[in-house]
Amino acid sequence: MKRNLIPLFLMLLAGAITSMFSYFNKYELKRMLITLLITMFVFYIIGLIVKAIMDSMAMKIKADKMEELEEATDDKADLNESTEIKE
Repeated sequence: MKRNLIPLFLMLLAGAITSMFSYFNKYELKRMLITLLITMFVFYIIGLIVKAIMDSMAMKIKADKMEELEEATDDKADLNESTEIKE
């Protein structure tokens, strides 16, 4: 899943739920629009925070994998050097 779409999807989902809630509770139009605007803004910010956390976790996992790969190649190089010395 593309992480760039998380804030937008979260904002639109919250906006749809807020719109339905406002409509069924018969809010007046001005109150409904203000509530919708505030809700969408807040959930967009929350989506950005979630995206940032997911990005940092992905970068950490990628760094750990690169570290493991480097250690594996270093071990292979050490093994090759020790066999060359014996010959």
